[in-house]
Amino acid sequence: MIKINQLNKSFGTLNILNDISFTIERGRICGLVGKSGVGKSTLLRCINGLESYQSGSVTINGVEISSLSKKELNSFRKNIGMIFQHFSLIDRKTVYDNIALPMRCWNIPKKEIQARVKELLKLTGLEDKINVKTRNLSGGQKQRVAIARALTMNPEILLCDEATSALDPKTTKDILNLLKMINESLDITIIVVTHQMSVVRQICDDVILLEDGHVVENGHVDEVFMRYSPALERFVGVDELEIKSGCNYRITFKQDINNNDFMSRMGVELKSVYSIIYSSTEQFKENKYDTYIIDIPEAFESDFVNYFRQNNVSYRKLLLNEKEET
Repeated sequence: MIKINQLNKSFGTLNILNDISFTIERGRICGLVGKSGVGKSTLLRCINGLESYQSGSVTINGVEISSLSKKELNSFRKNIGMIFQHFSLIDRKTVYDNIALPMRCWNIPKKEIQARVKELLKLTGLEDKINVKTRNLSGGQKQRVAIARALTMNPEILLCDEATSALDPKTTKDILNLLKMINESLDITIIVVTHQMSVVRQICDDVILLEDGHVVENGHVDEVFMRYSPALERFVGVDELEIKSGCNYRITFKQDINNNDFMSRMGVELKSVYSIIYSSTEQFKENKYDTYIIDIPEAFESDFVNYFRQNNVSYRKLLLNEKEET
């Protein structure tokens, strides 16, 4: 388990992280998201002990990071693998040498290194690249090498810092599927730092949204998306939609057999006409969600709100460009 409690981090007079608190359970994939500069990478570096912090605590499996000596911290980091945006490989070295490097640093016996490298090459689909220098690999292959290297010491936690932002969409999908497989087969907790909602949709169980150094959303992906808070709207960019007049509501519901005709059924049962201003469908792992912005007759507003509640539909009223929670 990873537990962050009232964490504060600053560089001089610049506050980067402000009163950060959350918990990530073992075996989960958690997306740490937010726009550039909100403190995502700094928070990740606090978790693996590369950055100190002014106050609060970072506890991993019951161990408080700040209480460890330098020697203890170096040993503790064996339990935390790290994947970077730009791979951080040694281009003049082979795939084998790059993966073996952490084990050589810890003086692991040669036979154990050979066995572990072959195991990881098979896991990441790189068996035929064992003697190829990494400078001759594609971006996706380089990231697979980086993933294999991060797993050499059998970590319980894998930290991914924008691990797919330098890759094309097809390669990104393949790398995310690999991370998902690693999570499921090895029971490794994964934290994915990203500004891409597509990453969250594809593999994340939970999501933590940072804004101006604060946690503004935290929970299961489904729950956070159903709430569709103003903070989430600001992050995904939907707030660019301009609401000029009328009685407008954003509604979100999960696609299932009970909701496949919800929009048409709503108008019939309420005996009222409404207009659809905006619609979208989002998929998070196996689940799909429909989101609509609708303009309803003001005289029937309470009827619509009651109908949303009765059908477990997430809703929020939008007022003249200012999105306010109901």
